[in-house]
Amino acid sequence: MMKQIKRFKLKDGTTFDTIQQECKFIRDGGSWINPDSLHYISRDVTPQNSRGAEISLEIGFPKDLSKWDDYDFVLVLDEDFCQPYTPFYGNEPFPFLSGVISMYNEVMERFSFLEEIETEELEDGHVCDETA
Repeated sequence: MMKQIKRFKLKDGTTFDTIQQECKFIRDGGSWINPDSLHYISRDVTPQNSRGAEISLEIGFPKDLSKWDDYDFVLVLDEDFCQPYTPFYGNEPFPFLSGVISMYNEVMERFSFLEEIETEELEDGHVCDETA
């Protein structure tokens, strides 16, 4: 069974100040992530069993935070190949991707301004295949 990403949303009442307090290194801009992003945060990580591969997790934030979602404003980038990881939503067995998914879930869970979305709450059409 392929590991699945967890889906996240901003907690009610989240503001740029809330994000800034937790993420001291929030940056201006965000065209890499989404042209509508005014600010973004970046985390560089090495997934387990990745033999030193570097992955960055970029999270952009639009001016209107109510428009934020974890599909259009989050980018997982393979720094070795400068390629985004977009196969999160498939169900192909891919051991390296499983490590990336574990890393993604762990990093996202650490942000106090995010909360996990239960699958039935999703309305954006980007639902993981739960039969995988």
